[in-house]
Amino acid sequence: MELTVAKHQKVLADALAKAQAINYDQPKVMKPEAIKSTKTAKAVKEKQPKARKPKLVRDSFAMPEAEYARIDELKQRLAALGKPAKKSEVLRGGIAALTALNDSELKAVMERVERIKTGRPHK
Repeated sequence: MELTVAKHQKVLADALAKAQAINYDQPKVMKPEAIKSTKTAKAVKEKQPKARKPKLVRDSFAMPEAEYARIDELKQRLAALGKPAKKSEVLRGGIAALTALNDSELKAVMERVERIKTGRPHK
């Protein structure tokens, strides 16, 4: 049992190292050059393309309460480390970590995730 736990901890530590090595492309924001006259200012503003924000997608999902509580635990740990994060940022970080895994590591991690019945709960 301890050997399995140690093995999984090593896999997760390797995955974290890989996730931290990922470089995300940041959107480029163009700064207007120094403007000499109001006539050229209007021409410069019209020529500059506006920086587009990435399109956000809203979604909903279900998960066991114990796993949902882990999100709050992670948020508290990050706050204690001086890097407070929102729930969506924690989830996106988890996706980045999973993406960095190779196929066998990803399969091993996902085999430990319990399958749950999807859909709305009964009232």
